[in-house]
Amino acid sequence: MTHTDTDYTSEIRAAIARKNIPKAAVAQALGKSRATASRKLSGVIPLTLDELYALAELIGVPPSDLIPSDSRASA
Repeated sequence: MTHTDTDYTSEIRAAIARKNIPKAAVAQALGKSRATASRKLSGVIPLTLDELYALAELIGVPPSDLIPSDSRASA
């Protein structure tokens, strides 16, 4: 099964929502404006590996937790 950026970003958005992390904090962690951070979390602009790690640190989970489990099995 192939995945799109939105598959990954939906996992990330859900984790951010569960932790009630403000959008401004997400933007700061990414080093981007709120508008750009929003586009990255929507899958419009791909996340870099560094950004994935920054978001994992912000959320307080290992980066692998932000990747859909069926992707990890096929990698």
